Amino acid sequence: NAGAPLRLARPKVRGSYGPGADLEVVDFADGAAAAAEVQARIDDFRAPGGVLDLLYSAVFTHGIDAVKGEALEEGGELPLVPRAFGCWLCSMELMSLLLRGNARGNVGAFSADGSRNESWDSAAKIGILSRKEKEGPGVPMSEALKNPPCPVWILHGGDHFTLAWSKSMPTQEIGAEFKLHVWNGLPPGGPSLSELQVKAVQGTAFAKQEMPKYYKPEPGEIEEVVQADPEDKKAFPGQYRQWRYEVMLAWDNPDVEGEVRPEGMPPEPKYDQGDARYQRSGPWRCCLCYARRFQTMDFSLVPEDSPDSCPKCDKPRKECGWSMWVPYADLPPKRQATVMNEHAKKIETILWTRWPAAEISLVEGGTVVEGGKLPDC
Repeated sequence: NAGAPLRLARPKVRGSYGPGADLEVVDFADGAAAAAEVQARIDDFRAPGGVLDLLYSAVFTHGIDAVKGEALEEGGELPLVPRAFGCWLCSMELMSLLLRGNARGNVGAFSADGSRNESWDSAAKIGILSRKEKEGPGVPMSEALKNPPCPVWILHGGDHFTLAWSKSMPTQEIGAEFKLHVWNGLPPGGPSLSELQVKAVQGTAFAKQEMPKYYKPEPGEIEEVVQADPEDKKAFPGQYRQWRYEVMLAWDNPDVEGEVRPEGMPPEPKYDQGDARYQRSGPWRCCLCYARRFQTMDFSLVPEDSPDSCPKCDKPRKECGWSMWVPYADLPPKRQATVMNEHAKKIETILWTRWPAAEISLVEGGTVVEGGKLPDC
């Protein structure tokens, strides 16, 4: 808070970080003196346990009660450092406290009431890009965090944070090419510093201006990508753009509800169920039975000896529908994006929240390494 003293805290006994440890807390009301003391403690902050000194200092400076109250707003949680997956994780509430001095962890584009989240507009000096934007229904990130004034972004992989930066702010033009440096400070992926070449084939993404809506698919549109072809995955490992995908077309299902599409919205591509390019002989998947699979717990295919009807729902094949196998290149853009998010490296999906579908390559010794292993994050 403006005018509040900086409070630096650390254990009285160096290295003693147990729950009952006594802390030394020193207040600095003078800015110059505070800066000098922080500089003097840099080596301590960088030493084992030093990050806890930083955490203690941030909490004591802002106030324990204020941190608790802010962290629980808009569905936030405590503690600031929760335990999961067998390790201690940094919460978004703690990241907010360190970046802007309060523990409100909403980094999304919207507040709980659906209004635009403006809380980061003047607070964000560097940005955050998160995989959460690509998972499930997705959490669109704040515009201020996607487009900060400095070309530095914290990358949130879900259970881990890494750091990416560019020497200058990348342009927003379609096809722009630039380099990013990525620092991963922790095992198993680090410590490591990587250089990446990025080609923004679709330019720069901007934050959503309204809450995402679900529109009910119309018959003939692809409703779901079931799986990638297992044989294609074996033949072209990691090359998801070379694979074919099993897809289900939408049908007029009264159990599915969605928003009415506004006039002027471009229609989704529609497919002919009988298109010979996308058929496959042998066992087949019934569309009606697939839609009820979680009620029946029957995930099996219709056997090859029943090519014209489904014995499970007792309907002709032409009436119940069947899955098709569509190459990546023939999928509509939204389904291509779904496939990419599922099969790409985690760092690709995170960077795509800022530069959609960007081509990302490893650079070593100033040269792009074709097929080089991208860093973990």
